[in-house]
Amino acid sequence: MSILGEDDFRNLVETGLAGPPRSDGTIRLHRSRINGSSDEENADLPLTPVSPTSSDLHFITIPDTLISSATLIYLGFTKERAEFIWNQWTNWPYPRETDPENEDNPRGNMLYIEVILLHFGSYGSDDEYDTYSENNEEWTYCMDRYGINDELKATMMDPRFNSIRLTNSCLYWLRDTIEERYFGLEDIQAASYERQMAIQRPQEHLGGSQYEQRWTIQERAGKSLHTSTSRFAMEAGHTQPGHIKLFKGISQRRLKDIVNPNDGSIDTSALMSYPQTDFLSRTGGGYFAVDRDMAVRYANWAKHRVKGGSAAILQITIPNSAIESLPADQVYKIYWDPNGIDKTWEKVIYYSRNGKLGPKDLRRLLNKATLIIGTIATGPNHHFGRMRSYEEIRERDVMKDQEGRPAIQYVWHLDGEFLLEQFCCESLQVFPVTVAELSAFNG
Repeated sequence: MSILGEDDFRNLVETGLAGPPRSDGTIRLHRSRINGSSDEENADLPLTPVSPTSSDLHFITIPDTLISSATLIYLGFTKERAEFIWNQWTNWPYPRETDPENEDNPRGNMLYIEVILLHFGSYGSDDEYDTYSENNEEWTYCMDRYGINDELKATMMDPRFNSIRLTNSCLYWLRDTIEERYFGLEDIQAASYERQMAIQRPQEHLGGSQYEQRWTIQERAGKSLHTSTSRFAMEAGHTQPGHIKLFKGISQRRLKDIVNPNDGSIDTSALMSYPQTDFLSRTGGGYFAVDRDMAVRYANWAKHRVKGGSAAILQITIPNSAIESLPADQVYKIYWDPNGIDKTWEKVIYYSRNGKLGPKDLRRLLNKATLIIGTIATGPNHHFGRMRSYEEIRERDVMKDQEGRPAIQYVWHLDGEFLLEQFCCESLQVFPVTVAELSAFNG
Protein backbone atom coordinates (compact mmCIF):
# COMPACT_ATOMS: atom_id res chain seq x y z
CA MET A 1 0.00 0.00 0.00
CA SER A 2 1.95 2.99 -1.30
CA ILE A 3 1.61 6.20 0.72
CA LEU A 4 1.66 8.52 -2.32
CA GLY A 5 -0.60 8.03 -5.32
CA GLU A 6 1.20 7.17 -8.56
CA ASP A 7 0.16 10.31 -10.47
CA ASP A 8 0.63 12.54 -7.46
CA PHE A 9 4.10 11.15 -6.77
CA ARG A 10 5.14 11.63 -10.38
CA ASN A 11 3.95 15.23 -10.26
CA LEU A 12 5.75 15.88 -6.95
CA VAL A 13 9.04 14.52 -8.30
CA GLU A 14 8.71 16.54 -11.51
CA THR A 15 8.13 19.76 -9.53
CA GLY A 16 10.95 19.10 -7.05
CA LEU A 17 8.61 18.52 -4.10
CA ALA A 18 9.60 14.87 -3.60
CA GLY A 19 12.62 12.69 -4.25
CA PRO A 20 12.73 9.27 -5.94
CA PRO A 21 12.41 6.08 -3.85
CA ARG A 22 15.57 5.16 -1.95
CA SER A 23 17.10 1.76 -1.27
CA ASP A 24 15.97 1.79 2.39
CA GLY A 25 12.29 2.02 1.41
CA THR A 26 11.90 5.76 2.05
CA ILE A 27 11.27 8.92 0.05
CA ARG A 28 11.77 12.64 0.76
CA LEU A 29 8.64 14.82 0.74
CA HIS A 30 8.34 18.60 0.97
CA ARG A 31 6.73 19.74 4.23
CA SER A 32 4.07 21.75 2.38
CA ARG A 33 2.68 18.52 0.89
CA ILE A 34 2.36 16.48 4.08
CA ASN A 35 -1.35 16.85 4.83
CA GLY A 36 -4.38 19.05 4.33
CA SER A 37 -3.15 21.88 6.55
CA SER A 38 0.61 21.75 5.94
CA ASP A 39 0.46 24.21 3.04
CA GLU A 40 -0.71 26.95 5.42
CA GLU A 41 1.62 25.89 8.23
CA ASN A 42 4.67 25.95 5.94
CA ALA A 43 3.80 28.96 3.83
CA ASP A 44 7.18 30.50 4.72
CA LEU A 45 9.12 27.63 3.08
CA PRO A 46 10.09 28.10 -0.58
CA LEU A 47 8.71 25.47 -2.93
CA THR A 48 11.50 25.76 -5.49
CA PRO A 49 14.34 25.47 -6.09
CA VAL A 50 15.18 23.16 -3.19
CA SER A 51 16.82 19.75 -3.44
CA PRO A 52 15.04 16.88 -1.64
CA THR A 53 18.44 15.42 -0.79
CA SER A 54 19.86 18.44 1.02
CA SER A 55 17.35 20.16 3.30
CA ASP A 56 15.84 18.74 6.49
CA LEU A 57 14.23 22.13 7.06
CA HIS A 58 12.14 21.82 3.91
CA PHE A 59 11.74 18.04 3.56
CA ILE A 60 10.95 15.06 5.76
CA THR A 61 11.79 11.42 5.15
CA ILE A 62 8.79 9.08 5.08
CA PRO A 63 8.36 5.39 4.22
CA ASP A 64 7.43 4.72 0.60
CA THR A 65 4.90 2.07 1.67
CA LEU A 66 2.62 2.31 4.70
CA ILE A 67 2.72 -1.34 5.72
CA SER A 68 6.46 -1.95 5.71
CA SER A 69 9.47 -2.35 7.97
CA ALA A 70 10.55 1.18 6.96
CA THR A 71 7.38 2.45 8.66
CA LEU A 72 8.46 0.85 11.94
CA ILE A 73 11.76 2.75 11.88
CA TYR A 74 9.88 5.95 11.02
CA LEU A 75 7.60 5.36 14.01
CA GLY A 76 10.60 5.20 16.34
CA PHE A 77 11.87 1.62 16.63
CA THR A 78 15.48 0.49 16.23
CA LYS A 79 16.34 -1.51 13.11
CA GLU A 80 16.60 -4.70 15.20
CA ARG A 81 13.24 -4.20 16.90
CA ALA A 82 11.64 -3.22 13.60
CA GLU A 83 12.79 -6.53 12.09
CA PHE A 84 11.31 -8.40 15.08
CA ILE A 85 7.90 -6.66 14.81
CA TRP A 86 7.86 -6.99 11.01
CA ASN A 87 8.46 -10.71 11.37
CA GLN A 88 5.55 -10.90 13.82
CA TRP A 89 3.32 -9.15 11.29
CA THR A 90 4.33 -11.29 8.32
CA ASN A 91 3.71 -14.46 10.37
CA TRP A 92 0.57 -13.22 12.15
CA PRO A 93 -1.71 -16.26 12.60
CA TYR A 94 -4.99 -14.35 12.20
CA PRO A 95 -6.47 -12.41 9.24
CA ARG A 96 -4.64 -9.11 8.66
CA GLU A 97 -5.78 -5.95 6.90
CA THR A 98 -3.72 -6.98 3.86
CA ASP A 99 -5.62 -10.28 3.64
CA PRO A 100 -9.04 -10.73 1.93
CA GLU A 101 -12.03 -9.90 4.10
CA ASN A 102 -13.85 -12.91 5.53
CA GLU A 103 -17.54 -12.75 6.46
CA ASP A 104 -16.92 -15.41 9.10
CA ASN A 105 -14.64 -12.95 10.92
CA PRO A 106 -17.12 -10.43 12.49
CA ARG A 107 -14.34 -8.59 14.37
CA GLY A 108 -12.59 -7.68 11.13
CA ASN A 109 -9.02 -8.21 10.07
CA MET A 110 -6.17 -7.16 12.35
CA LEU A 111 -4.74 -3.73 11.55
CA TYR A 112 -1.02 -3.15 11.24
CA ILE A 113 -1.06 -0.44 13.92
CA GLU A 114 -2.89 -2.81 16.29
CA VAL A 115 -0.13 -5.40 16.01
CA ILE A 116 2.49 -2.68 16.50
CA LEU A 117 0.84 -1.38 19.68
CA LEU A 118 0.56 -4.90 21.09
CA HIS A 119 4.32 -4.68 21.43
CA PHE A 120 3.71 -2.46 24.48
CA GLY A 121 1.35 -4.90 26.19
CA SER A 122 -2.20 -4.23 27.34
CA TYR A 123 -3.19 -0.59 27.67
CA GLY A 124 -3.36 0.46 31.32
CA SER A 125 -1.39 -2.53 32.58
CA ASP A 126 1.18 -1.88 35.30
CA ASP A 127 4.45 -2.69 33.54
CA GLU A 128 7.55 -3.09 35.71
CA TYR A 129 9.65 -1.10 33.22
CA ASP A 130 7.21 1.81 32.95
CA THR A 131 8.02 5.03 34.79
CA TYR A 132 6.77 8.55 35.41
CA SER A 133 9.73 9.43 37.62
CA GLU A 134 11.72 12.65 37.21
CA ASN A 135 14.80 10.41 36.89
CA ASN A 136 15.68 10.54 33.19
CA GLU A 137 17.69 7.32 33.41
CA GLU A 138 14.51 5.40 34.23
CA TRP A 139 12.86 6.78 31.08
CA THR A 140 15.86 5.83 28.96
CA TYR A 141 15.89 2.32 30.45
CA CYS A 142 12.18 1.90 29.68
CA MET A 143 12.67 3.02 26.07
CA ASP A 144 15.67 0.73 25.65
CA ARG A 145 13.55 -2.14 26.92
CA TYR A 146 11.02 -1.54 24.12
CA GLY A 147 13.55 -1.03 21.33
CA ILE A 148 13.12 2.71 20.82
CA ASN A 149 15.64 4.35 18.51
CA ASP A 150 17.82 7.37 19.26
CA GLU A 151 15.61 9.80 17.32
CA LEU A 152 12.49 9.08 19.34
CA LYS A 153 14.47 8.99 22.60
CA ALA A 154 15.81 12.47 21.94
CA THR A 155 12.33 13.65 21.00
CA MET A 156 10.78 12.29 24.19
CA MET A 157 13.51 13.64 26.47
CA ASP A 158 13.69 17.18 25.06
CA PRO A 159 13.96 19.28 28.26
CA ARG A 160 11.63 21.95 26.84
CA PHE A 161 8.72 19.56 27.38
CA ASN A 162 9.57 18.09 30.79
CA SER A 163 6.48 19.58 32.45
CA ILE A 164 4.17 17.94 29.90
CA ARG A 165 6.08 14.67 29.61
CA LEU A 166 5.86 14.12 33.37
CA THR A 167 2.07 14.42 33.33
CA ASN A 168 1.99 10.78 32.20
CA SER A 169 4.14 7.68 32.02
CA CYS A 170 6.79 6.57 29.56
CA LEU A 171 4.66 3.78 28.05
CA TYR A 172 1.66 6.09 27.73
CA TRP A 173 3.66 8.60 25.68
CA LEU A 174 5.34 5.87 23.60
CA ARG A 175 1.98 4.36 22.65
CA ASP A 176 0.47 7.76 21.96
CA THR A 177 3.43 9.01 19.92
CA ILE A 178 3.73 5.90 17.77
CA GLU A 179 -0.02 5.81 17.15
CA GLU A 180 -0.04 9.52 16.23
CA ARG A 181 2.91 9.05 13.89
CA TYR A 182 1.13 6.19 12.16
CA PHE A 183 -2.08 8.18 11.79
CA GLY A 184 0.08 11.03 10.49
CA LEU A 185 1.24 8.75 7.68
CA GLU A 186 -2.41 7.96 6.93
CA ASP A 187 -3.04 11.71 6.71
CA ILE A 188 -0.19 12.01 4.19
CA GLN A 189 -1.80 9.21 2.22
CA ALA A 190 -5.22 10.90 2.32
CA ALA A 191 -3.76 14.25 1.17
CA SER A 192 -2.00 12.49 -1.71
CA TYR A 193 -5.29 10.82 -2.68
CA GLU A 194 -6.99 14.24 -2.82
CA ARG A 195 -4.23 15.60 -5.06
CA GLN A 196 -4.44 12.46 -7.19
CA MET A 197 -8.17 13.03 -7.70
CA ALA A 198 -7.52 16.66 -8.65
CA ILE A 199 -5.02 15.53 -11.28
CA GLN A 200 -7.45 12.97 -12.73
CA ARG A 201 -10.61 15.12 -12.70
CA PRO A 202 -10.10 16.79 -16.08
CA GLN A 203 -9.76 13.33 -17.68
CA GLU A 204 -12.82 11.84 -15.95
CA HIS A 205 -15.42 14.51 -16.85
CA LEU A 206 -16.87 14.49 -13.37
CA GLY A 207 -20.30 16.01 -12.84
CA GLY A 208 -20.78 19.37 -11.16
CA SER A 209 -21.86 17.80 -7.88
CA GLN A 210 -18.33 16.40 -7.46
CA TYR A 211 -17.02 19.93 -7.08
CA GLU A 212 -19.24 20.98 -4.19
CA GLN A 213 -17.54 22.53 -1.14
CA ARG A 214 -16.00 20.03 1.27
CA TRP A 215 -15.66 21.77 4.60
CA THR A 216 -12.40 21.53 6.54
CA ILE A 217 -11.47 22.96 9.92
CA GLN A 218 -9.65 25.78 8.12
CA GLU A 219 -12.78 26.87 6.22
CA ARG A 220 -15.01 26.43 9.27
CA ALA A 221 -12.78 28.53 11.52
CA GLY A 222 -12.05 31.17 8.90
CA LYS A 223 -9.08 30.06 6.80
CA SER A 224 -6.08 32.31 7.27
CA LEU A 225 -2.32 32.31 7.65
CA HIS A 226 -2.52 33.41 11.30
CA THR A 227 -0.35 30.94 13.18
CA SER A 228 0.05 30.32 16.91
CA THR A 229 2.53 33.13 17.67
CA SER A 230 1.34 35.63 15.07
CA ARG A 231 0.33 39.07 16.27
CA PHE A 232 -3.28 38.34 15.33
CA ALA A 233 -3.31 35.11 17.39
CA MET A 234 -1.74 36.79 20.43
CA GLU A 235 -4.24 39.67 20.32
CA ALA A 236 -7.15 37.26 19.79
CA GLY A 237 -6.10 35.47 22.98
CA HIS A 238 -6.48 38.58 25.13
CA THR A 239 -9.43 38.63 27.48
CA GLN A 240 -12.41 40.71 26.36
CA PRO A 241 -14.57 42.47 28.95
CA GLY A 242 -17.54 40.31 29.83
CA HIS A 243 -16.09 37.19 28.21
CA ILE A 244 -13.87 34.23 29.03
CA LYS A 245 -11.33 32.83 26.56
CA LEU A 246 -10.65 29.10 26.64
CA PHE A 247 -7.86 27.18 24.88
CA LYS A 248 -6.92 23.65 23.90
CA GLY A 249 -3.69 22.40 22.33
CA ILE A 250 -4.41 19.52 20.00
CA SER A 251 -3.16 17.60 16.99
CA GLN A 252 -4.91 18.66 13.80
CA ARG A 253 -5.69 15.02 13.10
CA ARG A 254 -8.21 15.12 15.94
CA LEU A 255 -9.28 18.65 15.21
CA LYS A 256 -10.38 17.96 11.64
CA ASP A 257 -12.94 15.44 12.88
CA ILE A 258 -15.07 18.08 14.61
CA VAL A 259 -16.24 19.54 11.29
CA ASN A 260 -18.81 17.76 9.11
CA PRO A 261 -17.19 17.99 5.65
CA ASN A 262 -20.60 18.19 3.94
CA ASP A 263 -22.24 21.09 5.76
CA GLY A 264 -19.61 22.57 8.11
CA SER A 265 -21.59 21.72 11.25
CA ILE A 266 -19.70 21.09 14.49
CA ASP A 267 -19.36 17.77 16.31
CA THR A 268 -17.20 18.14 19.41
CA SER A 269 -17.05 14.44 20.27
CA ALA A 270 -13.49 14.40 18.88
CA LEU A 271 -12.53 16.92 21.57
CA MET A 272 -13.76 14.76 24.43
CA SER A 273 -11.40 13.19 26.97
CA TYR A 274 -12.52 9.86 28.35
CA PRO A 275 -12.17 8.26 31.82
CA GLN A 276 -10.35 8.45 34.05
CA THR A 277 -9.72 12.21 34.08
CA ASP A 278 -9.42 14.94 36.71
CA PHE A 279 -13.11 15.47 37.42
CA LEU A 280 -14.87 12.61 35.63
CA SER A 281 -14.32 9.01 36.70
CA ARG A 282 -16.68 7.18 34.34
CA THR A 283 -17.90 9.60 31.65
CA GLY A 284 -16.31 11.78 29.00
CA GLY A 285 -15.86 15.53 29.05
CA GLY A 286 -14.41 18.43 27.10
CA TYR A 287 -11.38 19.94 28.87
CA PHE A 288 -10.24 23.51 28.07
CA ALA A 289 -7.57 25.61 29.78
CA VAL A 290 -8.00 29.20 30.92
CA ASP A 291 -4.26 29.79 30.49
CA ARG A 292 -3.20 30.06 26.85
CA ASP A 293 0.32 28.95 27.68
CA MET A 294 -1.04 25.55 28.76
CA ALA A 295 -2.51 25.03 25.28
CA VAL A 296 0.73 26.27 23.72
CA ARG A 297 2.70 23.64 25.66
CA TYR A 298 0.42 20.79 24.60
CA ALA A 299 0.20 21.91 20.95
CA ASN A 300 3.99 22.15 20.64
CA TRP A 301 4.42 18.79 22.40
CA ALA A 302 1.99 17.20 19.93
CA LYS A 303 3.78 18.67 16.91
CA HIS A 304 7.23 17.90 18.35
CA ARG A 305 6.50 14.19 18.75
CA VAL A 306 4.91 13.58 15.34
CA LYS A 307 7.40 14.07 12.51
CA GLY A 308 5.79 16.36 9.97
CA GLY A 309 2.62 16.34 12.04
CA SER A 310 0.24 19.24 12.46
CA ALA A 311 -0.93 20.75 15.71
CA ALA A 312 -2.89 23.83 16.62
CA ILE A 313 -4.28 25.95 19.40
CA LEU A 314 -8.05 25.89 19.44
CA GLN A 315 -9.72 28.93 21.00
CA ILE A 316 -13.32 29.71 21.90
CA THR A 317 -14.83 32.85 23.42
CA ILE A 318 -17.72 32.55 25.87
CA PRO A 319 -19.83 35.41 27.26
CA ASN A 320 -19.81 35.45 31.04
CA SER A 321 -23.58 35.84 30.84
CA ALA A 322 -23.84 32.39 29.21
CA ILE A 323 -22.15 30.84 32.24
CA GLU A 324 -24.08 32.96 34.74
CA SER A 325 -27.40 31.98 33.14
CA LEU A 326 -26.87 28.30 33.94
CA PRO A 327 -28.72 27.02 37.03
CA ALA A 328 -26.54 27.12 40.14
CA ASP A 329 -26.39 23.32 40.46
CA GLN A 330 -25.15 22.97 36.86
CA VAL A 331 -21.91 24.86 37.51
CA TYR A 332 -19.55 23.31 40.04
CA LYS A 333 -16.33 25.10 41.04
CA ILE A 334 -13.57 23.19 42.74
CA TYR A 335 -10.09 24.56 43.44
CA TRP A 336 -6.99 23.32 45.20
CA ASP A 337 -6.65 25.01 48.61
CA PRO A 338 -2.98 26.00 49.17
CA ASN A 339 -3.69 26.21 52.91
CA GLY A 340 -4.68 22.55 52.99
CA ILE A 341 -7.92 23.20 54.88
CA ASP A 342 -10.48 22.32 52.20
CA LYS A 343 -9.68 18.88 50.76
CA THR A 344 -12.60 18.68 48.32
CA TRP A 345 -10.36 19.08 45.26
CA GLU A 346 -8.06 16.31 46.48
CA LYS A 347 -11.06 14.02 47.00
CA VAL A 348 -12.41 14.62 43.50
CA ILE A 349 -9.00 14.08 41.88
CA TYR A 350 -8.34 10.91 43.88
CA TYR A 351 -11.69 9.26 43.15
CA SER A 352 -11.91 10.40 39.52
CA ARG A 353 -8.37 9.39 38.54
CA ASN A 354 -8.94 5.97 40.13
CA GLY A 355 -12.26 5.42 38.35
CA LYS A 356 -14.17 5.37 41.63
CA LEU A 357 -17.56 6.91 42.29
CA GLY A 358 -16.58 8.53 45.58
CA PRO A 359 -18.87 9.65 48.43
CA LYS A 360 -22.53 10.04 47.53
CA ASP A 361 -22.73 13.79 48.29
CA LEU A 362 -19.72 14.55 46.10
CA ARG A 363 -20.96 12.27 43.35
CA ARG A 364 -24.33 14.03 43.33
CA LEU A 365 -22.69 17.43 42.82
CA LEU A 366 -20.49 16.21 39.96
CA ASN A 367 -23.29 14.34 38.20
CA LYS A 368 -25.60 17.37 38.18
CA ALA A 369 -22.97 19.72 36.80
CA THR A 370 -23.01 20.68 33.14
CA LEU A 371 -19.80 22.63 33.65
CA ILE A 372 -17.02 22.00 36.17
CA ILE A 373 -14.42 24.72 36.75
CA GLY A 374 -11.33 23.91 38.76
CA THR A 375 -7.62 23.35 39.22
CA ILE A 376 -5.72 21.04 36.86
CA ALA A 377 -3.93 18.04 38.35
CA THR A 378 -0.68 16.64 36.96
CA GLY A 379 0.67 13.09 36.93
CA PRO A 380 -0.54 9.79 35.41
CA ASN A 381 -3.41 7.75 36.80
CA HIS A 382 -0.85 5.19 38.02
CA HIS A 383 0.51 7.83 40.36
CA PHE A 384 -2.84 8.43 42.02
CA GLY A 385 -3.68 4.74 41.91
CA ARG A 386 -0.75 3.95 44.20
CA MET A 387 -2.01 6.34 46.86
CA ARG A 388 -3.90 4.93 49.83
CA SER A 389 -6.16 7.99 50.13
CA TYR A 390 -6.68 11.55 48.91
CA GLU A 391 -4.68 12.74 51.90
CA GLU A 392 -1.49 11.80 50.03
CA ILE A 393 -2.10 14.37 47.27
CA ARG A 394 0.37 17.26 47.58
CA GLU A 395 1.16 20.54 45.85
CA ARG A 396 3.46 18.65 43.46
CA ASP A 397 0.27 17.15 41.99
CA VAL A 398 -1.04 20.59 40.99
CA MET A 399 -0.37 21.79 37.44
CA LYS A 400 1.21 25.27 37.37
CA ASP A 401 1.13 27.87 34.58
CA GLN A 402 4.14 29.89 33.39
CA GLU A 403 3.74 32.29 36.30
CA GLY A 404 3.81 29.43 38.80
CA ARG A 405 0.10 29.73 39.62
CA PRO A 406 -2.28 26.74 39.77
CA ALA A 407 -3.66 26.27 36.26
CA ILE A 408 -7.45 26.32 35.81
CA GLN A 409 -9.66 24.35 33.43
CA TYR A 410 -13.27 24.40 32.25
CA VAL A 411 -14.75 20.94 31.81
CA TRP A 412 -17.97 20.24 29.95
CA HIS A 413 -19.64 17.11 31.17
CA LEU A 414 -20.68 14.83 28.30
CA ASP A 415 -24.30 15.85 28.97
CA GLY A 416 -23.31 19.49 28.41
CA GLU A 417 -21.63 18.87 25.06
CA PHE A 418 -24.41 20.76 23.26
CA LEU A 419 -23.22 23.96 24.97
CA LEU A 420 -19.65 23.35 23.88
CA GLU A 421 -20.83 22.82 20.30
CA GLN A 422 -22.77 26.08 20.48
CA PHE A 423 -19.71 28.05 21.61
CA CYS A 424 -17.55 26.39 18.95
CA CYS A 425 -20.09 27.27 16.27
CA GLU A 426 -20.14 30.90 17.39
CA SER A 427 -16.49 31.63 18.11
CA LEU A 428 -14.14 28.83 17.01
CA GLN A 429 -10.64 30.01 16.08
CA VAL A 430 -7.73 27.75 15.12
CA PHE A 431 -4.08 28.78 15.08
CA PRO A 432 -1.66 26.17 13.66
CA VAL A 433 1.87 25.70 15.01
CA THR A 434 4.57 26.08 12.35
CA VAL A 435 7.97 24.37 12.22
CA ALA A 436 9.60 27.74 12.96
CA GLU A 437 7.36 28.31 15.98
CA LEU A 438 8.14 24.85 17.33
CA SER A 439 11.88 25.54 16.92
CA ALA A 440 11.51 28.81 18.83
CA PHE A 441 9.45 27.26 21.65
CA ASN A 442 11.45 27.17 24.90
CA GLY A 443 9.02 25.63 27.36
